Amino acid sequence: MSQCRMVYSIVGALGIMVGAMGCEGMPGHFPGGSMASIDKYVYQSTTGAPQTITLVDTRTGQAVWSKDVPVGQQLVMRFYADKNEADPVNPDRLDWAMMPSGQRGGTLSNRVFVPASHSRRLDVTLRAPGEMPPMAEAGQRTPVESAPAPAPAPAASPEPTPAPSGSDPAPIDLPDNR
Repeated sequence: MSQCRMVYSIVGALGIMVGAMGCEGMPGHFPGGSMASIDKYVYQSTTGAPQTITLVDTRTGQAVWSKDVPVGQQLVMRFYADKNEADPVNPDRLDWAMMPSGQRGGTLSNRVFVPASHSRRLDVTLRAPGEMPPMAEAGQRTPVESAPAPAPAPAASPEPTPAPSGSDPAPIDLPDNR
């Protein structure tokens, strides 16, 4: 086998491995999800659209899990199939975490077992607009509302030169229009 053919084989094998891992290994938590079929979702709450996310068991119509997403936070959720062999009613696992809006990474450290994908539905409910982030409610300033920078001190104007005593008039500075 020539060196060129061997290099192409290695590059091709690496490309296949990266392609196979690409969807699973896509880093970051982005609003709307990862745009890949990995069953990962991100919901952000804003002052104009605070959200409540509810997981409903479609077999019974009952809510099995629900979270109010605080304004200024995002709820990141990821489902994994067949992780609970002990309970056939709730065989899948939901890993989730609440984090500041815009945070692109972080561990989903909370877990709950949920119905399989064909037996569950996510409902998004908008709460009344106008909620404020928790820091704003406490009267503290959020980073966006930080205190205004002090205005710069006015430049000291030069003191006028006293007029010479005598009969000569004071010199006048004229602009140089060359």
